[in-house]
Amino acid sequence: MILLLRRKTYIAAVACTAAACAVVALGCGINTAIRSSARSPAGPVVIIDPGHGGADGGAQVGALEEKTLNLDISMRLKDMLQFFGYTVVMTRTEDASTDGSLGFNKRKDLNARAKLAAAHASAPLLSIHMNKFDDDAPWGTQVFYSKNNGESKVLAFCVQEEVRGLLQPKNHRQIKPAPDSVFLMKAVKNPAIIVECGFLSNAAELERLKDEKYRSELAFAIACGYLRYESEKGGGGNAGMSKAGAA
Repeated sequence: MILLLRRKTYIAAVACTAAACAVVALGCGINTAIRSSARSPAGPVVIIDPGHGGADGGAQVGALEEKTLNLDISMRLKDMLQFFGYTVVMTRTEDASTDGSLGFNKRKDLNARAKLAAAHASAPLLSIHMNKFDDDAPWGTQVFYSKNNGESKVLAFCVQEEVRGLLQPKNHRQIKPAPDSVFLMKAVKNPAIIVECGFLSNAAELERLKDEKYRSELAFAIACGYLRYESEKGGGGNAGMSKAGAA
């Protein structure tokens, strides 16, 4: 069965029931349908990295910590990519540090994530994070890419465009190279991106991110971006990105 993920962009072929396809396309009850219909993952590997975890809460607004939102969106994204036949490797699946220690050491945690990526050297890595700024005006998802692998920029462009097209039409943010201070993006050689899903400092966006349905829609848009990347890499993806004037 053919599932049209985004008109005039690309077509992804997936084997699924008609009911599951309809639910996925509508973006309603996405993860429930996917869990009940998913095939056993046996396809190419993709790494999902929920940022922070355990004693490292990341950005915080009131009692809400970034780590919780990162993990929630990442697990939804995992279900979706597994549904499309990918083998998903997670850097964490619970609220804990990734290095397995009882305490917390930021460098050990980041090294553990980099080591996992190195163990799957050809697998793209999607690191899920939240943004926060002193000014409460900025909003919108923005994707940063590692400078260590040329495919990273293509992946970032595809994800940014699908989030914009499917969920945030007024988001005019452009992809950017990750600063050298971002350890994971500097350390890994895989195609790798950071998806800053939104600004916790923006009241309206914070309310959207608190909504379960919106988090499923955001995960779905990221999944669509990843599928677009897989369909375009080696087949004109760079040309399409250049034509669109990606930063």
